[in-house]
Amino acid sequence: MKSIDERHQEDLAYGRMIWVRFPDSRMCRHLTMTEFEEAKKEFNRKAIELQKETGADCVVYATKSYNQDGSIRSAGLCILPLDAEEYDRRTQGTDEMVYTVYKR
Repeated sequence: MKSIDERHQEDLAYGRMIWVRFPDSRMCRHLTMTEFEEAKKEFNRKAIELQKETGADCVVYATKSYNQDGSIRSAGLCILPLDAEEYDRRTQGTDEMVYTVYKR
């Protein structure tokens, strides 16, 4: 199994890079796919913690949208607690992939 650094170097070599929105900045950051996946894992952990603390129905932690050719158009990371109705309202009919932690 390749290390994170090896996967990162491979992403750089093959040009697997995306622009990602972070909640703490108005500017996007240019990340490799490996860096994005690692950041997404960290935001997932934060979302789980927040969901346990607040008891929110769900917490959105990342989004991705795709072009018609299957390439990623945009990606974003966030920590957004929502109740079930607000989540349904915001995500219904969207073409984005929404990564979410749900209340059990």
